[in-house]
Amino acid sequence: MLLLDKNTRIVRHNGRDIQLTGTEFQLLEYLVAHQGEVCRRDDLIDQVWGARFCYDTGTLDVHIAALRRKLGHPKQPLIHTVRGVGYIVHSPGKDHQLTTQQDLHWTRLFSEMLPTTLEEVGLEDLLYEVIGQYHSQLQQAQFGCRLQLTPFVQSVLAERTTLRMIFEQVFEHLLHHTQLPQHPQLTISSSLGMQAFTLTFRCTGQCADWSPLLLAQRLAALMGMPMQMSGQGGKLGIELAVLLKKS
Repeated sequence: MLLLDKNTRIVRHNGRDIQLTGTEFQLLEYLVAHQGEVCRRDDLIDQVWGARFCYDTGTLDVHIAALRRKLGHPKQPLIHTVRGVGYIVHSPGKDHQLTTQQDLHWTRLFSEMLPTTLEEVGLEDLLYEVIGQYHSQLQQAQFGCRLQLTPFVQSVLAERTTLRMIFEQVFEHLLHHTQLPQHPQLTISSSLGMQAFTLTFRCTGQCADWSPLLLAQRLAALMGMPMQMSGQGGKLGIELAVLLKKS
């Protein structure tokens, strides 16, 4: 996993802090911002050094080599060469999961909370808090929101701050990483099984990339709450299994 914080210029790769020069950070930041795309050599030079920079053909290669050396894993490099064109950082997958600077902030908060303390959390109240936080953005997107929660479950056993982070990431994803139709509809429902309580977010829209939700999924997994995402027929589904309050 690669973490970048533009404000503090902190870089963390697979849990290890990486010290980069200003130029190396700019270069990596541009490649990560265009992950999945081939970045042409001339574009990289223009973005990092400026259009008027006079360089020899080896300058960019030297900096790429330095990045690869500092990031490690020579057999599974993060940065790949496209011969005769430029370089590419592949989209997140099994080996590489890229996270934004906002995610890094949340990861820090989460690590500070460990070991977590489970508490009784009013689920409906918490959801209304998050909906209220995004009220203006939802209104601007002409979002219709509906809560249909199981009446028997007034509270759940969870770490409140982490659960709120997960909900916030779901809303961020729907508002900023989803292709929405006109007047999108979001329904938050729940179902109570023999051993699990499942909270489901269903929304009209399409999503080609679920990677912005990887942190939420990771946080949920660490809390023992499996999270699944799916999208079919113009509808998105996000399911979160929440721990029930012990009687």
